[in-house]
Amino acid sequence: MSPGKVALSESEQRAAETAPVDMAALEVASLQQGKTREQLRQEAEDGRTERFRQHFECIAIGAVWIAAFALSLMAAVWMWHLVSPQPYRWLDDKDLWTIQTILTAGALLSIVSGHFKKRME
Repeated sequence: MSPGKVALSESEQRAAETAPVDMAALEVASLQQGKTREQLRQEAEDGRTERFRQHFECIAIGAVWIAAFALSLMAAVWMWHLVSPQPYRWLDDKDLWTIQTILTAGALLSIVSGHFKKRME
C-alpha cells in the first residue's frame, strides 16, 4: 500500500507522531487522490482485514501440516506393530486401539467431508 493510501486511527497517529514520518506529506498525498477521509479509512480497514485473513490462512496451513505429520507418525507406529516381531512392540492393546480409532476416524471423516463438499458445490 502506498503512503498516499494510509488512513490512520487515533492510536496510529499517536504512534506516528513519535516516528520520523511527515504527517503533513501523508495528508497532502491523501487529498491529492480526491478521496474522503472515510474512503481512506475504509481502504485501510480493508487492508488490515486482508492481512488478518492471510495471517490466519498461514496458521491454518501450518496446523494442517502438523496434523498430517502427526497422523503419518501414528500410522507408521501402527504399521510397525503389525509387522514387527513381538519383542520390538512397546505399545499395549489399549494404546494400539487408541491409535486405530484416531486413524480410522480421520479416514472416515475425510471421506464423508469430501462427499459433502462435492454435494455442496
